Amino acid sequence: MKSAFKIATGWLSKKVVLLVGGLVGVAGFFYGLIFLVILILVIGAFASTNDTSNSGDDCISGEVVEGQISPSVMQWKDDLQRELDDVGAGEYTMTLLAIMQQETGGNADISDPMQASESYCGSVGCIKDQKLSIHAGAIHFKDVLDRSKSLGVDSNTMIQSYNMGIGFVGYVSERGGKWTEELAKKFSDQQTKKNPSLYNCATSGKNGQPAERYPYCYGDYTYVNKVVNNLEPVSCEGGLSASGDDVDYVGGFITPTKGTITSGYGPRWGRPHNGVDWGVPTGTPVYASATGVVSKVHSGCVQGNHSCGGGWGNHIFVDHTVDGKKYTTIYAHLSSAKVKVGTQVNGGQVIAGSGHTGHSTGPHLHFEIRLGHSGTSGFNVAEDPMKYVK
Repeated sequence: MKSAFKIATGWLSKKVVLLVGGLVGVAGFFYGLIFLVILILVIGAFASTNDTSNSGDDCISGEVVEGQISPSVMQWKDDLQRELDDVGAGEYTMTLLAIMQQETGGNADISDPMQASESYCGSVGCIKDQKLSIHAGAIHFKDVLDRSKSLGVDSNTMIQSYNMGIGFVGYVSERGGKWTEELAKKFSDQQTKKNPSLYNCATSGKNGQPAERYPYCYGDYTYVNKVVNNLEPVSCEGGLSASGDDVDYVGGFITPTKGTITSGYGPRWGRPHNGVDWGVPTGTPVYASATGVVSKVHSGCVQGNHSCGGGWGNHIFVDHTVDGKKYTTIYAHLSSAKVKVGTQVNGGQVIAGSGHTGHSTGPHLHFEIRLGHSGTSGFNVAEDPMKYVK
């Protein structure tokens, strides 16, 4: 935009303005100036709409970018908008889409995509119609929203309360009014103890809760972070820094699937998370991130066996040599493998389908980049994939 103005004003002021003034006199000169101002504005607007390079000033901070929500979820945007408009909460449409993304793992082609059955009829699975689910989800969210506003709690409490119920609003209000993961844990523990037979995730992940969250088996105390991740803005280049910070780009690799990042590299749940997770429906194509040779294929894992494949479930290793340096990429929690050990693959080639095997809380792809080839010195050093992925 600025460059367009400089070009337009420089050229026009030196050439056209003098010409117009000499030809038509003073009155015509002023009419010409008006015309030129309009022309400059048109040129600037045209340049800004056709300029494909984005500067940092053009990024929209704190606003959801639709590309981060899966197409399966985004198809319900208009329906959600209408339902929320009806209850006076239309400005929260993107928040509800981010919640749906979390509730479904990105696959909203299910009977209750808002997971609103308990709030609607008091039992899990009573909703069998997608539009009824969206209606009930909007009503439940509005109840939580109104309660949150009346008690003056923060927005994170509102989000967590969609998952844990409206009672969490009052619980947080009595304890300072601001959400913390510790408060979510304590509330979960309190509710679990009220009905330990129902909320018992110690071994099998009963009631849909993964065993790793034991003893906090009621709701999901990590819910806020997951939903907020869905609300993170995409950068101007179209990529999302998994760590939330800018990283120095090393290059040489491509994104291994098409979807939304649901968990980044770094500390998570009190321990390191050595890769990046993309929340995608089971069977979504998984691509080799760079040219290389398949060095390991682990298959045979089924959903629900959390220890299978060392927790990775079905997984594939690919060894690469990029710019003279050796790396290994890891693709985990797969539903299927389409390559064998020793296969030479090209970057962008489909090598697997994403899945929900191993220690997984929902359908997704876990992706890692490690230094060195698998089985060699240095292989255990995991790097932030977003430094490498373009």
